[in-house]
Amino acid sequence: MKFAGLAMAAPAAAAQILQQAAAEAMEFTRQAEATSLGSGTLDHLDLAVTEFNRAYSLKPPKAVFDAAMDYRRKVDALLQGRHTHRQERELLAFAGWLIHVPSCRRRRGATAWPG
Repeated sequence: MKFAGLAMAAPAAAAQILQQAAAEAMEFTRQAEATSLGSGTLDHLDLAVTEFNRAYSLKPPKAVFDAAMDYRRKVDALLQGRHTHRQERELLAFAGWLIHVPSCRRRRGATAWPG
């Protein structure tokens, strides 16, 4: 263990080592929490998925399918950027829903699907 000899170090040296360790831990935490997602991105995606689910009964299936797939590609781009573990979990769930919703509608016999 690196700190085994810390007790034998001079108080000033020990304090410097502990201060450096604390600074490194704080930087690690800051980087782990860094994200490129805006504050409302996940809320927007939640609303979009809900709207796509509802839109299939109201709008032409191909238009909804195309829009859902566009959102799916955008979620994939977000997954390639910086995000926290919690955000990644939510983005993966949205990606799954954006694939699942169109496929469920197709199994129910919707017409005018893209070829």
